[in-house]
Amino acid sequence: MMNLFCIPCAGGSAYMFRKIGEMLPPDIKLCPLEIPGRGSRFNEELESDLSSVANDLYESIKDRLDEDYCILGFSMGGILAYELCCRLMSHHRKMPGSVFILGSEPPEHFSNTEYHKLDDESFKKKLISINGIPRELIDNSELFDFYIPVLRADFTMCETYKNEHDAVRFDVSFHLINGISDDINRKQLDLWRNYCRSCTMDFVPGDHFFINTNIYETATAITKNL
Repeated sequence: MMNLFCIPCAGGSAYMFRKIGEMLPPDIKLCPLEIPGRGSRFNEELESDLSSVANDLYESIKDRLDEDYCILGFSMGGILAYELCCRLMSHHRKMPGSVFILGSEPPEHFSNTEYHKLDDESFKKKLISINGIPRELIDNSELFDFYIPVLRADFTMCETYKNEHDAVRFDVSFHLINGISDDINRKQLDLWRNYCRSCTMDFVPGDHFFINTNIYETATAITKNL
């Protein structure tokens, strides 16, 4: 049995990986990780510092490394997967068999926007324009307003992130999966090769949120590299 620790995107929760998990081989155990103030940990204090969240993720898995495992991160979760690997290495812990980076720029190019500084109405319009909000949330203004603090905290986390690690290179294989229509370009994705032993790259139909619209193709790309 291999554990697959999954880290969600901004505004996402562990639930987003459920359908992909159903398509993975039976010997792969999906282990979604939740972030403070989101998903099943919604009642906890919201955290908007990426380094603190990475520390929290390390604490959540450090006693679960006896079995073989891989790490998967989508969008914001991709940079958190990188930061989690930095902590595993610095603590001299068993490293993952592979790391899956879905729809995420490498540390030196990660998020150059400042959407978190917008007022609530402008922030909501921007989220809608980048196709980052489910239709059911857009159509329910009360629910949308309820989630604004979570989304703003996540964007603050991404947009204030700075890579503070010196030339780290993991003895681990990275597998990149990206939407064909995503704004992240091939040149940026290629820079992930500087952080790992080896690197593969797969493209599936869809934009940045291909994980929601092309589940089968995403699961297939993950399975072939497990």
